Amino acid sequence: DFLPFVTAGYKITGAPVGLALRDVISASAGVQYAWSERVATGLAYDFRQSALRTAADPQEGSAYLSVRLTERISINLYGVVGLSRNSPDAGGGLVFTWRPDLKPVPRPPG
Repeated sequence: DFLPFVTAGYKITGAPVGLALRDVISASAGVQYAWSERVATGLAYDFRQSALRTAADPQEGSAYLSVRLTERISINLYGVVGLSRNSPDAGGGLVFTWRPDLKPVPRPPG
């Protein structure tokens, strides 16, 4: 029922005129616990290099509750807290997901 997870990324920022940006790495680590087939909660830590060398690297912690209402509809409630000067103090949101029924359409014989 426990699902640990780790992600890593690399973002190529490009070279806009007048800005000295660098490509950045990012990483996340966390754990999710499934209470049932429909309800899960989780905690995560996110790190990202700042694209500006002089700015602090964003670091955030988050918690979420995910509820699958039907096979095609789910909601996710989450909260975020900043852990560095270049992160939001706090935040949160609600994500509503609808998955369309993508069954193949049968072809007529012939």
